[in-house]
Amino acid sequence: MLGAQVEATSEASIVVLPYVKAGKLKALAGTWTQRISAYPDLPTAAEEGFPEIRIAHWAGVHAPRGTPDAIMDKMAAAIDAAMKAPATVERLKGMGIEPIGGTRASFAKFVDEERARLGGVVKATGMKED
Repeated sequence: MLGAQVEATSEASIVVLPYVKAGKLKALAGTWTQRISAYPDLPTAAEEGFPEIRIAHWAGVHAPRGTPDAIMDKMAAAIDAAMKAPATVERLKGMGIEPIGGTRASFAKFVDEERARLGGVVKATGMKED
């Protein structure tokens, strides 16, 4: 985008928000289900009439298969606490990241739902792993 090699893109807010705020890129809509706190005037794609556009730029912490549940539970509790700490929330939201936190089960459910939802997109478009 910045090099004028493509006309449009969907990127994580943390990546593009500084360029949008500097006037180097024009944001058309957010692609998740709610507006981002760091740019509350930016409507969602659904608000702009495109409810089928739902792209999440998310991150999570994973561990090797076989990691003991006690370690996984301790790590998940620490991450959830951090995602709810006011200083963390304020800092992340200022960068365009909406912290969620939650349990291991809620994260696994989200990942499974995204895999199922986006699996159809991958198949329909014929995407291949490089």
